[in-house]
Amino acid sequence: MMKFMASAAAGLLMTALALPALAQTDADARDEVASLRPGEGVIMLSIEQGPFNTPTQQQRVATGDRLMVAKDSAATVVYDDGCEIKYDEAGVYEIEPDCKVVGAWWGQSDAGMRTLAIAGGAVLGGVAGYHLKDCPPVSR
Repeated sequence: MMKFMASAAAGLLMTALALPALAQTDADARDEVASLRPGEGVIMLSIEQGPFNTPTQQQRVATGDRLMVAKDSAATVVYDDGCEIKYDEAGVYEIEPDCKVVGAWWGQSDAGMRTLAIAGGAVLGGVAGYHLKDCPPVSR
């Protein structure tokens, strides 16, 4: 009986010692790529597709985590290479594996894309109209 108890105690001790190593492996597997700087307003973070919770300052985020930004709120994701993306439009954003400032800006909102398309069309239409007004008529 004493031999069994000693074996059980040794097994429990080894399990307890192994738990921190297992936790470290899980953290490494998360592929943490950046830190989150919550700004003003309401910012929520979902880690590994879990529930949304209030993040801490400089909380580490991993690829696939989701950031929820409420109306009139802002947060900045600072990637390990120093690149920063500011999220200041209401929405839910997935953390990308690397910093894509242009991609992040283009994808911020559909309203932003429509505004950009309208402005670009107006500029091109204005330039074309200006150049065509002085053209002589086409004769056959």
